[in-house]
Amino acid sequence: MKMLISEIVKAKTGINLTRDAAKYPDSLLYSTADMEDDLFQKDSDASLSLGNAFLETLKEGDLVLGLVNHRAAVVGHGNAGKILKNQFAKCEYDSSSLDPWYFCYYINESEEFRMMLATKLNGSTIKQMTLSSLANLLIVVPQIETQQKIGRLYRSLCR
Repeated sequence: MKMLISEIVKAKTGINLTRDAAKYPDSLLYSTADMEDDLFQKDSDASLSLGNAFLETLKEGDLVLGLVNHRAAVVGHGNAGKILKNQFAKCEYDSSSLDPWYFCYYINESEEFRMMLATKLNGSTIKQMTLSSLANLLIVVPQIETQQKIGRLYRSLCR
């Protein structure tokens, strides 16, 4: 069955650090390299903690989508506690209807998704995905058991 992405995930972008970048050391900010480490399950040395109740930080197991690199990953232990920048979106979902590793597989590997995405990207030099364009893209959503099988296989292939 095909569904709009907005029907299965609620995406929320990270914070804009244009004016406040100096407040946060790079080690506390989630980066594209961190996303690749999460996708390939290479944990950093330790989890970071801000102790700031006003900033939402990432938790192990969160589903993250790169709006510039157009990739998805599940946050690992080593990146828990980091601040999500606005080039990423955190995706909230119902685990009874969506497997996070299946979502990563579909976003990262599906040619059908790549073709749909190409028609929705904004920008002339850097092609960025917006939350509204993401929300209107379709995703193939098989039964949860099938998603879990595909997700487990994809996760093992990423290691």
